[in-house]
Amino acid sequence: MPDTSATLPASTLVHDILPRLEATESLIHTALQEQIEAATSTAERQRHTLLKQEFELEITMIRLNLDSLMKRHAVAIRRAMNAPQGRNDVQLSLDANERVALQSARTLYERVRAFQTA
Repeated sequence: MPDTSATLPASTLVHDILPRLEATESLIHTALQEQIEAATSTAERQRHTLLKQEFELEITMIRLNLDSLMKRHAVAIRRAMNAPQGRNDVQLSLDANERVALQSARTLYERVRAFQTA
C-alpha cells in the first residue's frame, strides 16, 4: 500500500487498497475463525475471539472513512475503475481521518498476513 500523504492516486485506491482490504477481511474471517474453532483451551479461544473482534472493529473504521472518500470523489474513482491502471490518474485529496484510515489499512494488512504465516 502507498504512503499516506495528503493525496492519493485514484488508481491506487481502486487497484491496490480496496483489493487488499477485501483480502484482509477474508483472511480475518477465515484464518481467525479456523483458529477459534481449533482452539484447545478456553483462554486460547478467547484470545483469538478478541483478536478477531479487534480486527473487525478496525476494518469498520477503515471502511467508514474510505466510504467517505469514495463518495467525495465518486466521479474520479469511476474513471479510475474504467481506465487502465495509471492512465489519466486523478489525485484524490485526503482529510486527516482518511489518512489515518489508509495507514491503519496498511498496518492491519501486515498484521493479518503475519498472523496467517505464523
